[in-house]
Amino acid sequence: MATETGSKTIVAPGIDALFDIMHKYGAIILLFSVLGFFAYVQFNVTTFIPGSAWSVPAAAPAEAPK
Repeated sequence: MATETGSKTIVAPGIDALFDIMHKYGAIILLFSVLGFFAYVQFNVTTFIPGSAWSVPAAAPAEAPK
């Protein structure tokens, strides 16, 4: 896949820039990804628990067609 051009390995345009970003900010991106995931799960779980701080009145379930 990768082709040797001199001493630099070209994978695809933009991949090097992406790797640079990952090496510089990878830990921060990973941290926010994990925090965002937990916040998403927390919000979705607690929204449907009555009496929780996040709970909102749920709409009445639709009647099943007869």
